[in-house]
Amino acid sequence: MKKTLSILLALCLCAGLLVFPAAAEGELYNPGTYSTTVTGHEPGIVVTVTVDEMGITDVVLDVSGETEGIGAAAGDALTAQILEAQSPEIDGVSGASETSAAVRRALAEILDDASVEKGKNDKAPVSDGSFTGTAPSF
Repeated sequence: MKKTLSILLALCLCAGLLVFPAAAEGELYNPGTYSTTVTGHEPGIVVTVTVDEMGITDVVLDVSGETEGIGAAAGDALTAQILEAQSPEIDGVSGASETSAAVRRALAEILDDASVEKGKNDKAPVSDGSFTGTAPSF
């Protein structure tokens, strides 16, 4: 009985590798170039990211509409941080907080869109208000 169960379990694991090959190979993203426009201090920050299967390969930030000398000057530093971190978890640029936050939001959205597991961690939006719930205790 144990031997049959072990064989069945092994076959299920092998079938899973055939059905989900991208996850089995460790791929994170669907290769391509993704772009979105967000609002920082001013509307119109364009974030364009190119990814391969494993990570971010290029970032282009158009922050030219942001405040000159502050947000508009943060583009190069933000780009370098993104390429180094390979995620939206960047420090940002001091003095350009709104621009930095907008770029983080845009990058998170883009990486979610590019993810091979798109939507896996999506959460339903919650309306304003008070909510009450119950759960069984064990």
